[in-house]
Amino acid sequence: MKPLDMQAEPYVATGNIASEGMRNQLGRPRLDRLSLLVREAAQNSWDAKSECATSVTFGLQGWTLNAKQFGALQKTVFAQRPPRHAYDVTEAAALGDTLRERAAKVRDGEGIVMLAVYDRGTSGLGGPTRADSLRTDQPRDFVDFFRNIGTPPDKARGGGTFGYGKAALYLSSEVHTLLVHTRCRTDDGLQSRFMGSGLTNHYSHEGRNLTGRHWWGRRDPKSGIVDPLVGEQADQLADLLGFPSFERNSTGTTIGILAPHFDPWEEEPERAFEYMSWQLLLNLWPKMVPWPGEKQASMRFELSWEGKTVAMPGPADTPPFDGFVRALQQVREAEKTGDASKELFCLRPKRRVGRFAAVRTPTQRTGLSDFAEAGTVPDIHTRAHHVALLRRPELVVEYKEFPALPSDTIGYAGVFLADPDMDRVFAGAEPPTHDSWSPEIIADRRHKTFVRTTFKRIDEKVAEFIEPHREQPDAVAGGPLAELAEHLGEVLIGAGSSPEQEASSAGGGKGGGRRRGPKPKVRVHDTRRFSQGEGLPTRLFEVELRHAKGSRASRLTAKLSISLLGGGVESTPPRGARKPRVAFWGSPSGERFDDTDSVDAVEEGTWELGVAMPRSALVAVDVVAEGESTP
Repeated sequence: MKPLDMQAEPYVATGNIASEGMRNQLGRPRLDRLSLLVREAAQNSWDAKSECATSVTFGLQGWTLNAKQFGALQKTVFAQRPPRHAYDVTEAAALGDTLRERAAKVRDGEGIVMLAVYDRGTSGLGGPTRADSLRTDQPRDFVDFFRNIGTPPDKARGGGTFGYGKAALYLSSEVHTLLVHTRCRTDDGLQSRFMGSGLTNHYSHEGRNLTGRHWWGRRDPKSGIVDPLVGEQADQLADLLGFPSFERNSTGTTIGILAPHFDPWEEEPERAFEYMSWQLLLNLWPKMVPWPGEKQASMRFELSWEGKTVAMPGPADTPPFDGFVRALQQVREAEKTGDASKELFCLRPKRRVGRFAAVRTPTQRTGLSDFAEAGTVPDIHTRAHHVALLRRPELVVEYKEFPALPSDTIGYAGVFLADPDMDRVFAGAEPPTHDSWSPEIIADRRHKTFVRTTFKRIDEKVAEFIEPHREQPDAVAGGPLAELAEHLGEVLIGAGSSPEQEASSAGGGKGGGRRRGPKPKVRVHDTRRFSQGEGLPTRLFEVELRHAKGSRASRLTAKLSISLLGGGVESTPPRGARKPRVAFWGSPSGERFDDTDSVDAVEEGTWELGVAMPRSALVAVDVVAEGESTP
């Protein structure tokens, strides 16, 4: 294949925007590079959803270019390169230097890495390929991505505002260079396009002042403009580089980020992919949850590194996201049914600003905690006491923090979803990174009032949630338990722990005195099954036990409490109510220990815990494990 041509953008008499201006549009974001990349790229993909698609697929695929792929990159794509003096090497590596350095390492499998950010079920980068085209009957996605800077949105309920997020793509590359393979619909049918784009500093070369923006494609001999490679040649070059392919009649876009930044995991890129999977969950979990009555979520996600699939955690079974999912489902159901109890209003002027719901969640460590120090991770990974702010695209803007509940083992997750008619108001309160709502940046006074009032209404709802009005026991039969009637048999499971002080035992079990040993590992799972004995129904739990190193036994203690509607806990039931209690422990071999909170467990494996619990109570179940030293 004939090598691609490079075009460097010159300054014109009336001026241009230098590449530095484009790179600096994001300001100084709070997020790290990978977090910003995930947020902005996935948001752009959702905004590009095809009208005929039922869902959007978003993927991240990374690989080290082999010798053949690297040869195509070096000799076909980048046969022409910007001069070295165009680069400020403190900000970006020179493309030519990088290619020469990596060429010597290709045979050892240490060549250059490509990160493909791709979507399917989207419209692709269609429309004219030149910004001066006067056609108004076509989308302008191609020129808005490659040519223009700061283009206003043209899609209702889009996540983006002015397209600044594409700067995050360039900043994710060590050489600030992208290769794009897209397929779109034109007047003549489907068309594939391939084009490269790169940023350097502005510079002078061969008697011309240049902005630092560059494109690689096929030069038009008449105008001298470099346009994208199209048709079969575009597909062939993408295939040579190892890009994900398109299925028959499908549309979408693949953006290849050349030499991606994986810091601080440069030496272990698979960890960077694990981190990005958690960032997808943090920022896009609402897109993974189907609306009421729908079987399919609006987006699906896939990740791979060197051909191996990277597991993607699911929100419905990953704390605390399972709590946010339940809150979102309540908000969606209220919107669908017209339930006014979740609505929030601004009174002057009177407008509905959105809907709010909150639920309790157990405090439980997840894999997200492993990245808390190295990456940008909100405090929800330890104990959630936050409200997720969402606009209509249902992409998380931020997790707004509120006071924690009194119980260390219980948190809460809230969701605020903006009203459809207010979506653009909240969009106007977002910085280019779309990661907060700041009313002070809004010029319109009414819009500023709407956003400020929204925060006030959320504050009021959270205050009601964590510190509800409590009736005296004599005033309402059942006291606080009467307030819990809607939580029929609901359970919160605390994370298993090893206490600093010895846990008390309320019953028999096996064994007597013991010395403190190392800490065992325990995990509690709610089977959601019941057994009916005498008195209260008994809920069954599985307790996975692994003894501490050097120990032959562990002491398991079940701690039960009733969680109040506002988040407090009480171990003594109000007048007229029945308290939860441990009905039995069952060993892996089938031995049973009745009516005891604690048991000395010699066997490792899955223990069974039966908890007799009131049907109308929200019961917090925590299992404490202590290691027993060997003689």
